[in-house]
Amino acid sequence: MLFDYADALREIGRLSEALLAYDELKSYPIPEEKRWLLPLFRGQTLLEAGQHSLAEQSFREALILNPSTTVASVFLASTFTVQEKFDSAIETLRHALYLKGDIDEVLVNLGINLRAKGKLDDALKYVKEALKISPTYPEALELLEDIQSALSARKT
Repeated sequence: MLFDYADALREIGRLSEALLAYDELKSYPIPEEKRWLLPLFRGQTLLEAGQHSLAEQSFREALILNPSTTVASVFLASTFTVQEKFDSAIETLRHALYLKGDIDEVLVNLGINLRAKGKLDDALKYVKEALKISPTYPEALELLEDIQSALSARKT
C-alpha cells in the first residue's frame, strides 16, 4: 500500500515526498523477487528530480537485485543519456540485448544514443530491428524519420 502511495506521489510530481516514502519502505519486509522494484522506482524518482548520479546508483542496485530483465538497464542507460555519456549508455544497452524484456525498447534507446553520437547507419539498423518487433512503436517511427532525414541531409 505504501509502495502505491509513493508511486502516486511520484506520478503527480511530489518527488521529495515520494523519496521519503521509498526510504520508509526499506524497513518493510518485501518479497525477494520484488525487492528490485524499490531501487528502480526510487531511481526513476531521482531521475525525474534531476539527481542523475543518485538515480544511477539506484538503477545499478536494481540491476544487481534483478540482473535478468531489461528494465533496470534501460533506466540506467537513460541516466547516462541525459548526462550525454552516450558510450556508457550504448554499452549498457548492448548488454541488455541479451536480457529478458522489451528488446524493442532497448533497440530504440540504442538508436537514440547512436544518433546522438552521429552514428546514423548504426542507429538506423537498430531502429529497423525495433520496428520488426513492434511495427507501430511511435518512438521508433519518429526516430526512423529523424535518422532518414539526417542521412538525406548528409548526402546533399
